[in-house]
Amino acid sequence: MKILSNHKFFTFFLLSLLLFQCNKDTSIIEPVAPQTPTVPQSPVVTLNPVSNITISGASTGGSVTSDGGATVTSRGVCWSSTNASPTTADSKTSDGTGTGDFSSVITGLTVGTTYNIRAYATNSVGTSYSSVISFKTLSLIPTLTTIEPVLVSSSSLNTGGNITSDGGSPITARGVCWSTSTGPTIVNSKTTDGTGIGTFTSVITGLALNTQYYVRAYATNSVGTAYGSEMTLKTILSGTTVAGGNGNGPAANQLQSPSALFIDALGNMFIADQSNNRVQKWASGATSGTTVAGGNGAGPAANQLNGPSGVFVDGSGNIYVTELNNNRIQKWAPGATSGTTVAGGNGAGSAANQFYLPQGLFVDASGNMYVADPYNNHRVQKWAPGAASGTTVAGGNGKGAASNQLSFPEGIFVDASGNIYVSDTYNHRIQKWAPGATSGTTVAGGNGVGSAANQLNYPRGLFVDSSRNIYVADIRNHRIQKWAPGATSGTTVAGSNESGPLAYQLQNPSGVFVDASGNIYVADQNNNRIQKWDKP
Repeated sequence: MKILSNHKFFTFFLLSLLLFQCNKDTSIIEPVAPQTPTVPQSPVVTLNPVSNITISGASTGGSVTSDGGATVTSRGVCWSSTNASPTTADSKTSDGTGTGDFSSVITGLTVGTTYNIRAYATNSVGTSYSSVISFKTLSLIPTLTTIEPVLVSSSSLNTGGNITSDGGSPITARGVCWSTSTGPTIVNSKTTDGTGIGTFTSVITGLALNTQYYVRAYATNSVGTAYGSEMTLKTILSGTTVAGGNGNGPAANQLQSPSALFIDALGNMFIADQSNNRVQKWASGATSGTTVAGGNGAGPAANQLNGPSGVFVDGSGNIYVTELNNNRIQKWAPGATSGTTVAGGNGAGSAANQFYLPQGLFVDASGNMYVADPYNNHRVQKWAPGAASGTTVAGGNGKGAASNQLSFPEGIFVDASGNIYVSDTYNHRIQKWAPGATSGTTVAGGNGVGSAANQLNYPRGLFVDSSRNIYVADIRNHRIQKWAPGATSGTTVAGSNESGPLAYQLQNPSGVFVDASGNIYVADQNNNRIQKWDKP
């Protein structure tokens, strides 16, 4: 029984071993799945904030956080002022290769301009971009000039400016500022004349008369305020009408084209009332004048005048009158009803005893008459008392601009030393001829026709004071210019370059006289009045 049990156990063991071996030989081996190759992607890049912004550049950079599985061959930033999504086809930097951080410096930008910018990175797949950031370059202050002031009156002027660049930032304010001190700014008086670039005009009012001002244009943008060049000017004194000014006519309170005047020691005005063919005497403060020569119509009779163009009154009260159209000088004694011919009167011509449309007149203390004989003769004639003919003391060498010539001389003055000052009208200069000289010296103008301070425009009436200051009726500049001895330019002491009827204006002034107090009287021809400017 025991032997059988062992046999059964052995048999069970063999069967189990055989079964295990069969199971081992017949087991299935699982196959290994093949791996799929990785496909490269575009890189991933970010943009750093923009910093160090200037008028033409900035700093930034970025970071390539993934190469996408392929080597990054270029990286940097790209930008544009017109493209909202700039690409590498626009402006760009090149800042190395590979992943990681990089820095970029941007140059060549335009002042005050907004740019769009983003980072880029390129691999074999393509180029990737970061999100877009916008920034603006810094601006400059504007660039501008000041326009030369014009229409300067006793209380106002016109000026302006020209803004050629806004500096990259819009102009928010512009105008002109002024002060009685140099370097005016917008904290001083100013105008406000719109916005933007270009030319603008400004009208300044409320100025004080006869006052020097400093003026310059200004323009303001986000950076600050810029100023144009500084201009210096002086407002004009206004004149007062002391004769005429009541329209053009022959009434006692009227004048018609007054061409010259003389003021005696009592302040009486003697006016060559040319188109009325008379000389009018206006007492100081009077509202009308009295006829003291002519006034009997145009003609050659002893009691007539024809185009009186010059007048002079000597110490005895004798009135000397240059008659343009009668080619003579008439002397009217005080209270006389007719005159006596004391020079010329022999028809128009160039002989020593003739004139050709004479103009200015001066009589010295010895009774010698100096007559501006402009047309055709271009000379100054001196006639001694009682002489039958005159002597040429200036010009007479034909029309011209040489120092020994004159061209249509129309005004004359002789100082106490016998120097002869001549308005050499068509040469736009004042010539001084010393006694006995054969040529003259230019003492005012002579720089061509014009309205600059060193120029004259057809000067006519002339006066020289005891300090040798020269006052010139600068007829077509509508002003009286004062030239100090030896000066190279003049100063406007009455009127301006602007023609008109206002109190500070003149219209073709033809005569000037300065009294002993320095007051200036002007024959304001086309305004039919005499204007007085108090001594500056």
